Amino acid sequence: MNINPTVSSSSSITYDDIFTIATLQTQRSSTEYQFPWITIPYILVMIIAIPGNLLILWITLANKKMRSPIHLLVCNLAVAGLLIALVRIPIRTNRLFYNSNQYPFSISVCRMAQLIPASCVTAISINLTAICVERYFTIIYPTNLKLRMTSNKVYIFILTCWLASTAFWTPYSTFMEMYDLDNYTRVCAPEWPLNLHLDINIRNHTTNAIIRTVPFSKLMVWLLFIIFVFLIPAIVMITLYSIIVKRLWRTPPGQSRTMSTSASRSSASCRRDQMQNENHGLKLKRRVVKICIACVVLFLLTNFPYYLLLALLDFQLIQFGNRRLIMIVADILILLNYTCIAYNAIIYGYFNKKYRRNAPNWLNIRAKWKR
Repeated sequence: MNINPTVSSSSSITYDDIFTIATLQTQRSSTEYQFPWITIPYILVMIIAIPGNLLILWITLANKKMRSPIHLLVCNLAVAGLLIALVRIPIRTNRLFYNSNQYPFSISVCRMAQLIPASCVTAISINLTAICVERYFTIIYPTNLKLRMTSNKVYIFILTCWLASTAFWTPYSTFMEMYDLDNYTRVCAPEWPLNLHLDINIRNHTTNAIIRTVPFSKLMVWLLFIIFVFLIPAIVMITLYSIIVKRLWRTPPGQSRTMSTSASRSSASCRRDQMQNENHGLKLKRRVVKICIACVVLFLLTNFPYYLLLALLDFQLIQFGNRRLIMIVADILILLNYTCIAYNAIIYGYFNKKYRRNAPNWLNIRAKWKR
């Protein structure tokens, strides 16, 4: 089967490359892959992510007292989640639901559909790491104000985060090209630059013939992606959150609050207040511990399978005999990774008491019933 690129005549892409995971994110064959039901989970993620992240932005920007460093970082998470929910997922659901051999969008949309979600996922990982570091300094070194992030530092950090994320993925987006296959199928796929000195040639053991070539540019993109977007954030979060949990678990709750007023009260009243403070401190401690554990577990569950299996499939280190099964696995992994835009809004928004207290009145259903 001949592949005729519509943009470049010196293409490095092969027919097998058309069905790698990078291509599977943008193409679907109506004869091999007809599963419109897979769009239902994507739509559910959008239903949760769009209003959830919009509420976080609304509450943060409408209340000056909510513009603390930690809340600004959460607000930045919401921006990244909204971009994925409003730009990438609609394009993806369109390709999944209306299966067609012809890619319906332009080359600009093709490149944008790769640049925006990749930059957002990178920004989300960087922000989650920054939130973890901020919590670590706040809990472990509460009196050292020099280690705290200020609002000005956060604004600079957010700008740098987006510039770095976009700059990292801009070269990859320029690799995307439009291809015509047999005059029947039009796809959007990456055209990896070739380097005769650095590319890896996979050879047949018996004939020594080259079976396929792994472009060095493709290998470097995957390595940098896995290291900086998954491995480093995962190591930092596991380490710092483990220290936080260990510190909170060892610190007696209410230790520093109970004895300051004991001289002016009776012993019975003092013991009662002490027990109340300890119970309150214990609840707060358990809540922080649960949130820390949830952050690490969800980050690992939604990212580790995505990076590991997609890399193995993309480099053909593991293979399935059924190409249809490969496409289903790819969609499940990509969907699993995109769920972060929904659960981030829940963990960092709903489970934050300040966000609930400053929520619009029409959302305070529990408070209305109490009245």
